[in-house]
Amino acid sequence: MNGTSMSSPNACGGIALLLSALKAGNIPYSPYSIRRAVENTALKVENIEAFAQGCGLLQVEKSYMLFTEKNPCQEWNMNFVVTCNGGRGIYLREPHEIKPQETVVNIEPVYCDVNTTENKDKIAFSMRVNLICSATWVSCPAHLELMNMQRVFTVKVDPAGLPTGPHYTEIQAFDISCPTKGPIFRVPITILVPIRVQDAEQCELRFCNQHFNAGQIRRHFIAVPEGATWAVIHMKVLSKEHGSRFVIHTIQLSPQTAPKSNEFYKLVNLSDLGETTQSFNVRGGGTLEVCISKWWASIGCVSIDYSVRFSGLRASSQVFSMHAAEGIARIDVKSTLNCEEILPVVALKHHVQVLRPTESKIQALGNRDLLPDGRQIYELLLTYQLHMSKTGEFSPFCPWLSHLLYESDYEAQLWMLFDTNKQLMASGDAFPHQYSAKVEKGDYTLRMHVRHEKTEQLDRLKEKPMLIKHKLANAGITLDTFATQGHAMTGGKKFVTHSSQAGEICPIYITPLPDEKIPKGVTAGNYLLGTLTFAKDDYGKKANGFPFKYVISEAPNRKKNGPPANKEKNKALEFDDALRDLKVNWLSKLGSESLYNELREKYDDHFPLHQAWLLALDADKEKPNRLQEIVATAELLLSKIDKQTVLSHYGMKADVRPNAAAIKSDMEKQKIALIEALSRLGIAKADLLTAETSEEERTTTLLQLDDIFRNLTKLTDLNDAKVVQFAMRHATLCVQYGRLLKMLLKQLEDKPTEENERKAIETCQKLGWDHCVQHLGNGLFTKYPPSYRLFLTATLH
Repeated sequence: MNGTSMSSPNACGGIALLLSALKAGNIPYSPYSIRRAVENTALKVENIEAFAQGCGLLQVEKSYMLFTEKNPCQEWNMNFVVTCNGGRGIYLREPHEIKPQETVVNIEPVYCDVNTTENKDKIAFSMRVNLICSATWVSCPAHLELMNMQRVFTVKVDPAGLPTGPHYTEIQAFDISCPTKGPIFRVPITILVPIRVQDAEQCELRFCNQHFNAGQIRRHFIAVPEGATWAVIHMKVLSKEHGSRFVIHTIQLSPQTAPKSNEFYKLVNLSDLGETTQSFNVRGGGTLEVCISKWWASIGCVSIDYSVRFSGLRASSQVFSMHAAEGIARIDVKSTLNCEEILPVVALKHHVQVLRPTESKIQALGNRDLLPDGRQIYELLLTYQLHMSKTGEFSPFCPWLSHLLYESDYEAQLWMLFDTNKQLMASGDAFPHQYSAKVEKGDYTLRMHVRHEKTEQLDRLKEKPMLIKHKLANAGITLDTFATQGHAMTGGKKFVTHSSQAGEICPIYITPLPDEKIPKGVTAGNYLLGTLTFAKDDYGKKANGFPFKYVISEAPNRKKNGPPANKEKNKALEFDDALRDLKVNWLSKLGSESLYNELREKYDDHFPLHQAWLLALDADKEKPNRLQEIVATAELLLSKIDKQTVLSHYGMKADVRPNAAAIKSDMEKQKIALIEALSRLGIAKADLLTAETSEEERTTTLLQLDDIFRNLTKLTDLNDAKVVQFAMRHATLCVQYGRLLKMLLKQLEDKPTEENERKAIETCQKLGWDHCVQHLGNGLFTKYPPSYRLFLTATLH
């Protein structure tokens, strides 16, 4: 174990010993007095940098002795909150901050339990403290009197003359009445004086013949040249005996930005005389922290040379978004430091789909989800519906909450993906790049869980969309780039490598994606996401990439092939046909027999009318009592369709008639109607067979079902959703349980349902396959849970 995995339990165990001793001795304490005792008695370890050890090594016995010798003290249940310009200390890091400054420091005493502390104790509190700082570049008052109110004093910091590197000191406040108990509060002061690049031509810093032992860290603070956008670090092992493992860690800080957004971490293995080159993005004008460390388990001493070189290509915008309808987009790129080769590439790797919540629910969590002062925590559950038209991989993310953890005002952003059977398929949290789901074609439910103590804050999220980032097939899509607007407009010569001198502006023109290259399923409002790079150099291309968003516009209206429409068509006939089709469409939804009889009087030869009525009967709740009507309607529909004509059409190799497209469309409609009529006729006849059916009638019906079965095999695959129910009934009546089980397993493979799973178990029982019955039965509960899985953090802290 190493790192926080070791230090955290070690510190917790030591403090647990201290608490145990204080309780046994009936000595009063608070979290604040415990912290002060631990910090004031910690032992500084030699040869360990301050960044690694903080206050020092925990001394449990000395912490306890401090309590016994200096107790009771009036501030044992008080905390002294230190604030400096919104922070808890003075921290000068960026190059423009390294200058003489004055800072106002606020000190506010806060009681551990304000509600139980008596007012007379608050009024009586008074403490005179001595302010001490050993650094000559810090000036502060010598004395301060504390009382139950906020006090302020001014600190002057003058970093002029400080050498490059980190500098740390503290202003320590000692109680004049008992200075031996240690500081009652500290004001930390940190100044990082960065190294400035002196080589203006190469923009490079070199560190030669650096010796590393196991676990040793060399830390450099570098002022990044203004205009730099990426850096390249090169390392070379000088030792011939053996190589080693190194960690390269760099970071820059930006206001209101998570530190990891500007962080680079790489673990590299170097053989004897080995080399490595790594690149990462930087922000010009800021301070870059570069840490080179020899891996703690890599023994021996190794000498290396390493260098940091800066380059820069700055674009006219830092946010790159292009709408397909806007036409050509122009971006100006400027080489800021040296001569750079420019070769822009726009690579789109993902399709982003926008989902709106179909349901939102806010509810109070259990009695375990209470804050210490009794405040209730509430949960927001958002439900989204997702349809996958084909097998694919995607990552859900909510931009409002993503990439935030401790700095988020909301708690526990978690999501779970379920299939139609409520089976958990994938889950994730606020960092979408760490989670993805690979699923089959079908419908899915996505549920997101967010917590907060205020319901009004959760109300703000009730309509927030969820973005689904699908991975595009193959290598993705690239947009064409051009050097001139003329070439972009005419599709002329594309952009080739351009050597841009320092200060030179290079225009780049990006053209929209042709409509035929837009991936299927990408509709208006969705967008394609990828990266835009400018540098030809592989290291610059890897480190200096920018997110690029391509918004899809409405698809063009394409004219259908076929003969031109008859403009002279009678408007009255056109209206009559439209009115008929409208009534037919509503017939299957309303199930009105009077409407059906009304339409039959005028359109009895119009087969879609009987097809719609057949669908209405099939969906009726009283279907078992209307099987004879279904049989009659299906036979009537079959009489309106010329089956031989349909089969002849699909038997043709090619149709060269002028109106081939219209004929094909009509034949497809007739084929669908024919399949539906045969399938529902067969199902109805099969359902009419009961135990009371005579043997002669049963034999006749089975022959009819065999005929329907043969006709359907000519028209479609028997595993098709329109006919599979009939095919399974036919196999059951023919006592062909093997064929029935094969179809059921195929249905379970395509779209598993509990109903088909239980049918498969029943079929295995009829076949006498007890081992299959047991296997399928054991998986029923896990495959088809009765409800969605709970978010466990809703009941546990």
